[in-house]
Amino acid sequence: MINSLVNGIQKLFGNKADKDVKGLEPFVGKINSEFIKLENLSNDELRSKTISFKKQVNDYLSDIDQKIADLKSEIDNSSAHEIDLREDAYEKIDSLEKDRDEKLEDILNQILPEAFAVVKETARRFTENDKITAKATDYDRYLAATKPHININNDEVIYDTTWEA
Repeated sequence: MINSLVNGIQKLFGNKADKDVKGLEPFVGKINSEFIKLENLSNDELRSKTISFKKQVNDYLSDIDQKIADLKSEIDNSSAHEIDLREDAYEKIDSLEKDRDEKLEDILNQILPEAFAVVKETARRFTENDKITAKATDYDRYLAATKPHININNDEVIYDTTWEA
């Protein structure tokens, strides 16, 4: 009895999983079109996409981050006796941080299809290849010191795509 009632309600209103999938549907076509563009990139070019995403986010938020930094500096340079001035600055910072969160969500939604496509292409490469090679970065060198499946050969990093956990 209760199961049929629940099933009836789900058919009428849908369930959370169906709503989540429906919310993601607009991104699927965009992700797939971005994914196709990535196939011919070298491993180094694919890696550089992450740096590009970070730069896009930082550039998009730079104005508001500067305003917040200026207010924090103003607070640091004010005397303890200027309580009203400091309180106003803290309130402005709180407001700016809320605005920053909204801007961050905006830029992340803008780059989401391409970023997801980069992850999808990276996963494809790790699935289809025994080894992945790229130009070694400082972080690769750091990882290679502790991970046996990552090796450095001159200026090249070699990732074994399988390893024992």
